[in-house]
Amino acid sequence: MKNINGRVKGLQQKFPEYAIDALLVTKPENIFYLTGFTGGADGRVLVTENGLFLSTDRRYEQQAHLECPKTEIIIESAGGYKLLAHKYERLKKLGMESHHITWQDYLGLKKIFTGALIPCAGVVETLRIIKDEEELNLLRRSAAVNDEVFSTVLNEIKPGASETDIAAMINHQYRLKGCNKEAFDIIALAGKNTALPHGRSGASLLKSGDMITIDMGVFYEHYVSDMTRTFALGAAGEKFEKLYNILREVQQMGIALVKPGVVCKEIDAAIRAFLKKHNLADFFAHSTGHGIGLEIHEEPVVSLSGGVVLQKNMVITVEPGIYIPGWGGIRIEDSVIVKENGCEVITKSPKEFIII
Repeated sequence: MKNINGRVKGLQQKFPEYAIDALLVTKPENIFYLTGFTGGADGRVLVTENGLFLSTDRRYEQQAHLECPKTEIIIESAGGYKLLAHKYERLKKLGMESHHITWQDYLGLKKIFTGALIPCAGVVETLRIIKDEEELNLLRRSAAVNDEVFSTVLNEIKPGASETDIAAMINHQYRLKGCNKEAFDIIALAGKNTALPHGRSGASLLKSGDMITIDMGVFYEHYVSDMTRTFALGAAGEKFEKLYNILREVQQMGIALVKPGVVCKEIDAAIRAFLKKHNLADFFAHSTGHGIGLEIHEEPVVSLSGGVVLQKNMVITVEPGIYIPGWGGIRIEDSVIVKENGCEVITKSPKEFIII
């Protein structure tokens, strides 16, 4: 990663805002963001006003030195704080990731640190919300892999296959692309099961006339993709096509609203108002979207309570849905990068009404 120094400096500049001398980082995604270390929960990072320190155990010693050439490495027993303790000597106020640290770790810190422990939830995430160009390119590539896999799998779906068959095909194609981890459990649903926004793929067999919803995403070089498409198998009813076209129209409207200066909740409210005109607002069961990056769900949240003002290089999803119990559901989801005068849609899979 090219921008480690810039990220650390950006974090250090936030110390006065939180009234801390240093921040202890324990969340794996934040550790990676600040150092490049991929050891996950087996590492801890201390950022002081003029230093960056990574603590891990001997299993990761070589890996840490290879991945984190700009970081001082401290090797200690797994889960320990003893070798980090001497770094605390001059610190009076230590920030900790209170949204992530465990009670056990908190008690361990209390034993070795006599100063004030300050809860600091989401500090690193306030930096991560704006992506740099390296991150944007990785997100574009992750989305491209997702598109390629969707295109391949779409050609393989046939009546008689099961929902789990589709999910397995997607996972297999990810592996062939060199990706070893899905961004979430792949959602592949058919028929009336599509009315479940986050349903689990099961043994249900596909038949002609079924609606099929696929929500899929993968980690590519640590950055996620996220996309949903709904289509028909063999044939489609009039109601399905009518509702699909309404949803596609409102999803496109939502994308058109994405630009710097727009408050996230304004996008969500506009989509709900559109669906209300078609008597469909009661069938929209979740928020309009969310941020993506090192995690599948990041800030900003695009919901009725989403108060974040969009800025250039934020990355969000736009994913309205309609879910009618006993009938089925439709969701269309794209990932977009906020640009100077609008947004860049990085998911390229077709959105016209598809019958395969």
